[in-house]
Amino acid sequence: MAIISIRKPKLESAPQAPGSREKGCARENYDVSVPRHIAYSSRCCFLSMVSPRSRKPGKDIIMPSASVLSPPPLKKTRTIPLPTVDPSDHIAPKSASIVSNSKAERLVVHPLLAANVHGNPTRLGWDIMRDYRTNAAYDRGDLSSRQHGVSKVLLAESATMPPTSELIIRITDPTHPWRISVRVHQHSFVTVEDVLREINLHMRTRVSPQEWTATPQNLQSSVRVAFRSRCARAADPQLELNKGIRRGDFLNGTQIFGGISVPAGGRTGQENKGVILELKLSGR
Repeated sequence: MAIISIRKPKLESAPQAPGSREKGCARENYDVSVPRHIAYSSRCCFLSMVSPRSRKPGKDIIMPSASVLSPPPLKKTRTIPLPTVDPSDHIAPKSASIVSNSKAERLVVHPLLAANVHGNPTRLGWDIMRDYRTNAAYDRGDLSSRQHGVSKVLLAESATMPPTSELIIRITDPTHPWRISVRVHQHSFVTVEDVLREINLHMRTRVSPQEWTATPQNLQSSVRVAFRSRCARAADPQLELNKGIRRGDFLNGTQIFGGISVPAGGRTGQENKGVILELKLSGR
């Protein structure tokens, strides 16, 4: 009789995925691409730094303690109340700010009108005895203005910052005893055009007999010379002679615009009529 031996087949375990090992009934996975000293736990999705020396074969992965998994305590904050705002302290826009005539204010003159502190020519080139609305007045920073004159945009801008409702301009030349008063014309503040208009009108104003009589004799002689020289350069000399002596003739030829500046000290003077600025002039 033949003896038949029956061998039980060995049960093969299911193939394990690379980078996995069994632990009891549970299987823990970790990324084999991660260095050994970084263990990854799929249970808590947490990366824990493990020292290479503490990693021993066949040992369980070191799990972080509950204190590490718990979120950090919230920092205590202290609320600081903001100061209250007084509506009266609100600062109005510069365009709506008007210099009060009751106290001196620090002003900045428009760049087109401002005098150059370094002695260089001013931005505005102008013979103040001639009409500013022609190319006799031009912006040295704008080449086209030599043909068309100063642009209307610049003429409509405020002559000072902050704006003011009235200006008084005094000429630094001691031979000129008058002052030029500039008031608003079309806007609520004095514009660049207002300043140029009043300067030109003032210089072309005829000297009255009373003003001429009050002029010293030595000054009268120099004024007559300046008057005849101006008439000789005019298109119609006889017409200018008939119009008589103008206030601009007192400048004795120094009639080129030299810029407007704030008096020394950085603050404008006040005489209950407006802000006082100084007009500098130069010769040809």
